Amino acid sequence: MVTVRLIGGLGNQMFQYAVGRAIALRRRTSLALDVSAFPDCGQRQYSLGVFRIVEKLSSGGLMRIGRLKGLCHRVRIPGLPYVLIEWGFPFDPSVLEAPANVYLEGYWQSEKYFKEIEEVIRREFCIKSEPDGQNAEMAARIRGINAVAVHVRRGDYASNPTTNQHHGTCPPEYYRQGAQLIAAQVSDPHFFVFSDEPDWARSNLELGGPATFVAQNGPEKGYEDLRLMALCRHHIIANSSFSWWGAWLANSGGIVVAPQKWVRSNELDTRDLVPTGWIQL
Repeated sequence: MVTVRLIGGLGNQMFQYAVGRAIALRRRTSLALDVSAFPDCGQRQYSLGVFRIVEKLSSGGLMRIGRLKGLCHRVRIPGLPYVLIEWGFPFDPSVLEAPANVYLEGYWQSEKYFKEIEEVIRREFCIKSEPDGQNAEMAARIRGINAVAVHVRRGDYASNPTTNQHHGTCPPEYYRQGAQLIAAQVSDPHFFVFSDEPDWARSNLELGGPATFVAQNGPEKGYEDLRLMALCRHHIIANSSFSWWGAWLANSGGIVVAPQKWVRSNELDTRDLVPTGWIQL
């Protein structure tokens, strides 16, 4: 059995599921989702239940093994699964050669981990339920025009000094340049802005075109924002795994603008995070 430890928000959990699913299919075995980190993972909670995934939850995690990551990232202990801890940010092809009985801990933020099962992941990350009235109306609007999803990630990225020091936020100038780039190539673009701080976005973004600020879905319905983002043809994403998935799931052949600098640190190598064909500013 392949077991993957889930941590973080919805976007992070989607990456973790995807790598586990890829290895499980390679090894022709089952996948278990270790949710033992919740609800102790700050305000985060298990969020993948909205999707049509292969869902087998496990609460008996090997979290204690994580303490070994400062010593090694591949751990063999008799009687336990082979433990594979993410050692660095770039894609590691050897991870896909993991044995059938493996426990995975990490973020695994690259489509290269699941590119070979891309259609499976797209199919399983469909939301089970139909959108409610307001979201259904918004979806119909998006389908009828040259919709551009603009995701503005703030929250703890802006308010928590430690988080801000690591991640940083995309400045208004980044969004202005992204909107200009798209407007130069797309006729009559309409910008749909998604943000955890919509008032800040309204006050600070200058997109140079018609814009709709999507604010009907709170944090507990983030998957509805994700569905709407994926319906848009073009995207300007933040340095956020959530908006990364909104653009990737769209699969529309449109323009995707992503930040050149994903994190503040120059030591973190993010070259495998942004798919080929996306434009980095």
